[in-house]
Amino acid sequence: MLFVAEGPVMSAGSSHLLRALQAGLVLVLIVAPLPFGSVQDDWIFQIEFAMGLLLGLWILHEVMNGRIRMAKMRLYWVILALLAYLLVTLAPLPPFALGILSREGLNLQQFARNTLATHGHQAGSWFPISLAPFETKGEVLKIASYALFFFLVLELFRHGSSARVLYVVLVVFGTSMAVFGLVQNMWSNGKIYWRFESASGTPFGPFVNHNHFAGYLELTLGLSLGMFVAEVGRFREQHPAGGATRWIWHKDGARPWVLLICSFFMIISLTASLSRGGVLSLLATSVVFAAAAIFPAPRVAARRGRSYGRVLVLAGLSAIVLLIGILALSPRVRPRWEGAFDEAAEYRVEVWRDSLGALRDFPVTGAGLGSFRSLYPRYKSGNFLSETTHAESDYVQWTMETGFLGLALLVLIASTFARHVVHRLKKRKDIYSRSLAYGALFSISTMSFHNFMDFNMHIPSNALTMVCVAALCFLVVNIHGGRHGAQFLTEVRHISLKSARGVIVLVALLLAAGFFVQQVWTHHQSLRSMDHWSRSSFYLHGDPEESQFALLNEAIRQGSWNDRAYFAKAMAYESAGEAGGIAGIFKKNQMLEQASKAILEAIRRRPVEALYWAALGRIESGLMNEEQSDQAFRHALNLARTNGWIHRDYGLSLLYRGDIQQGSTELALARHYIPNVNLREFLTLLAKYTDAPGVWENLVYHTAEDQTIYADFLASRGLNELAAKIRKELQVLQTSPSPNPR
Repeated sequence: MLFVAEGPVMSAGSSHLLRALQAGLVLVLIVAPLPFGSVQDDWIFQIEFAMGLLLGLWILHEVMNGRIRMAKMRLYWVILALLAYLLVTLAPLPPFALGILSREGLNLQQFARNTLATHGHQAGSWFPISLAPFETKGEVLKIASYALFFFLVLELFRHGSSARVLYVVLVVFGTSMAVFGLVQNMWSNGKIYWRFESASGTPFGPFVNHNHFAGYLELTLGLSLGMFVAEVGRFREQHPAGGATRWIWHKDGARPWVLLICSFFMIISLTASLSRGGVLSLLATSVVFAAAAIFPAPRVAARRGRSYGRVLVLAGLSAIVLLIGILALSPRVRPRWEGAFDEAAEYRVEVWRDSLGALRDFPVTGAGLGSFRSLYPRYKSGNFLSETTHAESDYVQWTMETGFLGLALLVLIASTFARHVVHRLKKRKDIYSRSLAYGALFSISTMSFHNFMDFNMHIPSNALTMVCVAALCFLVVNIHGGRHGAQFLTEVRHISLKSARGVIVLVALLLAAGFFVQQVWTHHQSLRSMDHWSRSSFYLHGDPEESQFALLNEAIRQGSWNDRAYFAKAMAYESAGEAGGIAGIFKKNQMLEQASKAILEAIRRRPVEALYWAALGRIESGLMNEEQSDQAFRHALNLARTNGWIHRDYGLSLLYRGDIQQGSTELALARHYIPNVNLREFLTLLAKYTDAPGVWENLVYHTAEDQTIYADFLASRGLNELAAKIRKELQVLQTSPSPNPR
């Protein structure tokens, strides 16, 4: 049975509101990539708030029509199941339940609770699955906004030809993005928009990372290719005489030419971005689709008159592979592929291997969305200096944070979507709609391959575009254009607002929209207060009062899980205590006691963060609580054994207490895990607590550079004979260097 998309005639006001809603979604979609992919908190908030606002306006649109209309789809329920599961990870659970789902998570929570109890803090016995609830809440809000975007695109663009208009918008904007990326790269000064510095050092287009620029183009390239094949097919239907390539020189062949040029620019720009993951993903998808064209399913192969379509697809995909091969041989791109197994590739493999190790401890439910940054140091094997914020693979990180249960729900969503699309494609006979759908599937497949090697779904603009392409794929296989107008092939529920059921659904929708907007607002206000605190020139004078922490207190009030605010508060008190010096010992103890209270609250909210435990160790050391300091430092190193800065802080704490041997050992470990650290600085620190050169030597490697620095250091302290001895050894070392400098 066919269900007409428009249903009864809309009122003029309702029709205008529908167009406004469609324009709002398009605006969000095309603006999102421009501010660096919308990775900053302010832009994430604007996307989320826009989704809440558009949902409210959609409800108003339905009320104006006297009923609520929604497509009847199993996919909606599966998405809701995923959101419900993610919300459950934030709910406190009794120990026996948490122990079943996450034994290691329970151990970490109970250790934190026992530490809080030792310091006289009240601690509950129920804990959430997530080890970083504040981060989890932020991630859940983002995923909910993506789900709302998918829902609104399906409900608002199933009317008339609006889905094809959105398809064209993405192709045009993707082409513009490709051209901009090429122009900026050609006349680049290393800055985004020729103005903004990039921390990653590999910006391309408006994105901070060239891989994410490539990911965005992957999504629009498939649409362009799909529409190209569709337009060639339409040309052949309109001009049956002649071969499949007649459009090349025919006066009515402008549309295929335009789309071919758009695709060409996107491929050139994607390759020029030097994203190996992006190019490999494009090649892999091209091979898969080419194989499908060569060896079609029996039902497809049985159709007559479709061989030209398969030949066209195969020729186009072969051209893509050939073009990428030619570009890869260019002087600029070739070195990138010659170093395919460089340090960056090695880094990725190491992060994947370490991340998968966490699955042994958190197999069922993971450690909570957003917990990777804090949890990964526990399993980190390398000594990379940069902080690892993502697993360099969306699938690895998703499984690590949500467990195999979260992965199963994600696979269920993908399989439900694919099953519906394939089922509809089997029934569609018109080449135009099929080509558009295959183009969208090409985009989705390319991004899905790329996500094995990168974290594109953590870039809001790319996630939104991926969701939009999926919705477009769903729409083009479900909208049938006939003589009586566009018809939507999936059943649409019509719930009258005059019925009790309609009232219940309306109230539920209003409550959901209101709750979502309220959570988005409070989360953003909490982050905003934190940001204002970090930007302000804030100093504690005299004996600080709680009122001086107004911004941090506001951050805590708006987000009770905001562990970052408590950590910032603890650091401010610790700094004030250190400024007191020996003369202000009473003030110092006061400040450190306040710092201890604040850092314990941060630990309560994120017990897996090693930096919080290290801060507790420093603070307790300042308060001369040696046993509690040792316990905190050891737990911090259990959570991040390769963190050289924690080893350094623990070493200084031990030296301050007189444990010279163990303290120097920790400083030596700090040097090992911080390769570029200043040796002279470490020697000076150690010399404050001991005059024994035998202890100093623990920090020195058997290299020419270290021996030179050590000899100069000895001479500066009047140990000229020992310095001369080291210099003689240095001469021998320079003639026959040791194979093992450490």
